[in-house]
Formats: sequence, C-alpha cells, structure tokens
Amino acid sequence: MKTVLCVDTSHFALHFALYDAETQALLFRYEAPVSQQWTHSALLVPLLQDALAQSQTTLDELSRAYLNVGPGSFTGLRASLSMMRCLGQFLPTLELYAVNGFQWQVALLELNEGTVFQKITVSLDARRVQQYNGVFHRNERGTWQAIHPPELLADERVFETLDAQTLYLADASVLGRYSGDAPTLDQSTLVGDKPLGLWQAGRLFQITATPWHALDALYLQEPSITPNPNLPPASLLIPIPILNSV
Repeated sequence: MKTVLCVDTSHFALHFALYDAETQALLFRYEAPVSQQWTHSALLVPLLQDALAQSQTTLDELSRAYLNVGPGSFTGLRASLSMMRCLGQFLPTLELYAVNGFQWQVALLELNEGTVFQKITVSLDARRVQQYNGVFHRNERGTWQAIHPPELLADERVFETLDAQTLYLADASVLGRYSGDAPTLDQSTLVGDKPLGLWQAGRLFQITATPWHALDALYLQEPSITPNPNLPPASLLIPIPILNSV
C-alpha cells in the first residue's frame, strides 16, 4: 500500500494525517491545538510512529508528503520542515510537495462546496498593520491560478484592491481591521479534513515535487539575530569548508 502524509505546523495547531494514495481513505489523523509552538517538534516523530503502527504501514511505503510551508511561525515551521527534509533524504522514492498557506486556504474553500466568485484575495495577519497576501483567479477551465506570488503588504494596499467581485478570505484579526464593501469570509469557518486540504491544494494548483534540500519556509516574522559581542580574535577562527548539498 502506498501512502500520503500531510503535515501543517504553521500556527498554534497541529494537523497531521496519513491517507491511502489510491483510495484517498483516511488511515490516521491528528488535529489539535498545542500549548506552545515548540511542542510541534516534540509531537511529530511520535505521531509518525503511531500513524505507521495503526495503519500497518512501513516507512518505505510513504509515497508522497505534503507540507504547509507557511507563512507561519518560525518555530512551528522549522519542526515540520526538519522532519520532511530527513524523510526526503533517507527515503529517495518519497516525493515532497510544498504547499503555501494561501493555496491551502483556496483548497479548503473548494472542499467546503466552493465559491461563486472568480477572484479570491487570501490574507494572513503579519502584525504591525500588515498582511501576507495572495490573489487568485479562476481561469476559463475552472481551475485556480495565482495572479502574483504572495506579498507582504500594508493593510491599505490590500484593502484598496478589494471590490464587490472579490472574495476576501482572511483570518479574524485581519477582518477586524477591514471596513470596506467586499464580501468577506473568516478562514476559521472552513471546516472538515484540513490535512486533506494540503493534498487537494497539490492537485488544484498542479504543484510539482521538490527535492528535500530545496524545501524552504515562508515566515510570518523572520527571527531576529543579535551579533555575538564576544567573538574570538580573527587569528583564532578556523575556516570551515563549504560542502555542496547532495
């Protein structure tokens, strides 16, 4: 049996599921909030072990894995990103698919009986009166396409592009700042099998597999790096050779 793994650790919730690749039958699912975002890293490996045991699946039978690469929490995303890179490195037949949070939201909307709108603006709160924004339109074949890559924009820049023909799909904190006339939808109202939405997003947007070493994340906030004030003298530093990725 070939299986599909779907993982999202982008926020204060963990979505984890295993499916039969041929029938799409659910083999294992875990969806729950976490107390701290570092908890993701403590849960992922035990969850994978439980999923394989309960579904009577071996690690070698994993055929595809879908990962939400953000935008999201730095700590949360690093946990799932690290696990997927390890799986991809040691399971050469495993195909890895990177789904961003905007594609995921559109796929969840489709799973929730779709929409009559031909254009969707998806936003995630980036704080400081900013939001990560992705814009999608439905083409003549009825499938969704991104109009441009996701952008970090000020609220005003996003709000001025909205109109009555555009569905504004955003989280509650962003919707609380909007006072225009565009139809809105809270992302939290999209219910159902959310890990399955990652798999559906891969199909919906025809996402291709990514090498394990090329997986990268979109962060809501880049980590601040403080220079070390106590660096040793340059004469004591030993140059380290840079190795090319396999």
